[in-house]
Amino acid sequence: MTRSATARWIAACCLAAACAHPASRARPLDGAQARAALEADAARRAAQVAADAGALDRWLHEDLVHCHSDGREETKAGFIASLLSGAVDDREIRTERAGVYPCPGAAPGAGLCVVTAQALRVRVGGREFMVPGCATARYEAGGRGLALRAYVSRFRGPDAAPEECLP
Repeated sequence: MTRSATARWIAACCLAAACAHPASRARPLDGAQARAALEADAARRAAQVAADAGALDRWLHEDLVHCHSDGREETKAGFIASLLSGAVDDREIRTERAGVYPCPGAAPGAGLCVVTAQALRVRVGGREFMVPGCATARYEAGGRGLALRAYVSRFRGPDAAPEECLP
């Protein structure tokens, strides 16, 4: 399987996890593993909002596949470039609810999925908008600890409750 095909397969697995609510099949993790994944996700979100290339380099896996809610896919280099250029202008990522689950299809301990209900404040065409959404972030252990391997987000309707992302 080519690197591109593998990346798409990982993204598809994350999308399936986001849509199928892994919590319905598995209990959320707690303890040190879950805390580490939530801390990694918080640090990655802070680096994303700050467009901090150095911190993003640390928190993003070399083979990252980032699937935006509009269907665009970006690699690690492309995502960082989009943030630095202002093409992606995330002003705030507010987590409303989060859970950590074993990633579907991963060996025990090999992948952790952080599933969140969030509100994303973005700047588009000179105007700012709060966009409610659901996201699944797949973290895998690497040489520098946990790193974001795949990310999939989807819009949540303006009247939808955060509970729609996590049961």
